Amino acid sequence: IRNGAEIVLPESKKVIYGKYIKPQVSSKIIQDLIKEEYEFYVEKADYTYSVEAKPGIHAPNENYKDIKLLEASDIPKILIKADSLTKADKIKNYLISNFNEQISVKVNSLKDNIYAIDVNSIEVSKATAIEFLIDYMNLDKYEIVAIGDNMNDISLFEHAGYKIAMGNAVDELKSIADFVTDSVDEQGIIKVIDMIIDGII
Repeated sequence: IRNGAEIVLPESKKVIYGKYIKPQVSSKIIQDLIKEEYEFYVEKADYTYSVEAKPGIHAPNENYKDIKLLEASDIPKILIKADSLTKADKIKNYLISNFNEQISVKVNSLKDNIYAIDVNSIEVSKATAIEFLIDYMNLDKYEIVAIGDNMNDISLFEHAGYKIAMGNAVDELKSIADFVTDSVDEQGIIKVIDMIIDGII
């Protein structure tokens, strides 16, 4: 599940669920971000598109392509980075004032005064995505393990039988988690997956 916007089957790469930003909206946002020289990344299919397109900037194992190669259709998410809360709020206000009825905007604190602004279609919800997946795979809630780190994962936790918070998660999420693993930097996801496979949790 990609941030609640898209569900892709891992083996076939088939998209079974998608809520995308409207092409005219994503195109305008991208043009404006390039003009203002903001750092941003567009996630689509197996690739992350950026202005510099250098592996390791957004995530170590991303497949990068130049933003000029991007088609504006079927974009599940735009991620914008800001080096201050003031700049993050400025970007958020611009997005909301221009596209309020068409996108959702969430500001997440990362580390060292770096903020991430997630832009999705207004229709995106992790809860809705997990509900679709449960129905699609005929699963019981208690067969679902959810891993999260921020406030937008609360609705995801409500639909899971077992809830795992990352070590770097916000306190609100940790307080409702069944288990807290290590942080992203400490490979908490890998460790907790190994624990699940070994039957420890």
